[in-house]
Amino acid sequence: MLHLKLTLALRSTARRVGLSLAIVALVFVIATIATARWGDRSLWPPAPGAPSTELFIVNHGYHAGIVVPRAMLAEQRNRPGLSAIGYLATRFRDFDWLESAGATRPSTVRSRQPSH
Repeated sequence: MLHLKLTLALRSTARRVGLSLAIVALVFVIATIATARWGDRSLWPPAPGAPSTELFIVNHGYHAGIVVPRAMLAEQRNRPGLSAIGYLATRFRDFDWLESAGATRPSTVRSRQPSH
């Protein structure tokens, strides 16, 4: 008798969980379809001669990052609300070797790294 009640309770719980997951999946699909929009074809690829900035997406193994040329950051420092970008441009001015292709890490920079 106890085994039968336990079995019925587990089946009822499994049905509720399954129905809940199905509803969540259905809501997700509906939300995805309802909010889908076409992209702006005028943005990519850029028109010939249009100003553009080359960005790099890098994979560090456990996270990804965006690499932006420091010169582009320096150009944007005087725009309203972007003072932090100017700080970044000057903060990393000693790392020019990172932006040159095929450069190796200089020993002077290696020795300036903080030890933990």
